[in-house]
Amino acid sequence: MSIFQRLKRRAAFAVGDTELFIRELTFRQLDLVKALDNGDLQTWLTLAFCLVNENGEPAYSLQDGETPTTFAERVKADGSDFVTAGILNEIMQAMTKLSTPANQEQLAKK
Repeated sequence: MSIFQRLKRRAAFAVGDTELFIRELTFRQLDLVKALDNGDLQTWLTLAFCLVNENGEPAYSLQDGETPTTFAERVKADGSDFVTAGILNEIMQAMTKLSTPANQEQLAKK
C-alpha cells in the first residue's frame, strides 16, 4: 500500500464498531474550536468538523452566514438525543489515535 493510499484511508477513520467515521481537524478548524469560550460548544464544533461518511466526505458543512457558534449549536441540536457519553468517549479515543504521529520505524517496515 502506498503512502498516499494510507493517507487517504485516514480521511475516514472508523470509530470502533459504531459505524461512525472521523477525520483529523485542520489547524484552521482547531483555531476555530479554541476560539469558542463555551466548552460544550467546543465539543460540538469538534464533532461537526471531524464526523465524515465512509468516503471521507463531511457529515456537516458550515452554511453561508453561519458562525462557528451557530454551526456548533446546529450540530448539538441535531445530535443531542443520539450522542451518549460512551459514543463521545469512543470518538475522542479514535481522534487521539488518529492524531498521534505514526511511528517512523513502523512506516519504514511497510
